[in-house]
Amino acid sequence: MKIDNSPLPQVRKPRRLPKLLLLLILAATLVWGGQRYQLPLLIQNIEWLKVREVVITAPWPLSPDLVKAWLPPLQGKNILWVDGSQIISKLKEQNWVREVTLKKDYPNHLRIEVTAKAAKAIEIEKGLPYFVDENGARIEKASPLMLSAWDLPVITREKEGSEWVERAIIRPPLARKVWIPSPWRTVNAIEVLTRLQNEIDPRYTVSQISLGSYPYYRVFFSRPRLEVLFSIETWDAQLPILALLVHSPPRQIGQPQRINLVLPKKAVVSSLLVH
Repeated sequence: MKIDNSPLPQVRKPRRLPKLLLLLILAATLVWGGQRYQLPLLIQNIEWLKVREVVITAPWPLSPDLVKAWLPPLQGKNILWVDGSQIISKLKEQNWVREVTLKKDYPNHLRIEVTAKAAKAIEIEKGLPYFVDENGARIEKASPLMLSAWDLPVITREKEGSEWVERAIIRPPLARKVWIPSPWRTVNAIEVLTRLQNEIDPRYTVSQISLGSYPYYRVFFSRPRLEVLFSIETWDAQLPILALLVHSPPRQIGQPQRINLVLPKKAVVSSLLVH
């Protein structure tokens, strides 16, 4: 008779759930059960679960007081019943709010962090100013106080309202001309503004972009003053020429005040500024 002396396989003991996980499961069960079966009375009256402080951080032009005015009453409410997603959705409805983060610091503190949209320019329509963001979307109408606090480029249209552009349609058997609404969009000006700010000598500050008859537009710089005429169809290829002219202007002209960059690979430079 042979005796097997090999060690017996070890039997693993079941791992115990961490206490924190058990507490979370218990809390979730209580919340779910309380909402479904109307059993939250005992939990709602627990003093150490009632919100005592709401800490709000929000940059200008927002402020903690302004954000607080948009919130429902939170102090004294049971922190387990604070609906964070609903609060975030409500705050995101406000014009200047970009992102919202809500954190529950148990047992009784809330932290709300709000980030604001960045105004990229001021768009003028029918004589009224509007702040627009980096995507060309309007944020809100600009008040005199806000205008005085911000030094932003202005976007204007030389022709207010709907502009119609003549386009040739080449389609067999006949070619014809049609009139279509102007393709100008505010985001076109924002794209130009961003490229100019990143690629042109930082001494030149864009003060205005004037959208003319499509595809032509003018850019006005300040400090020093300069007017540049572009075409939306060629401007991208003409930017290196502009950068060269402002960095190393022609000696016979000196500091240029007006540059026409409409034609591809060509620049007409003068010292006469028309504004």
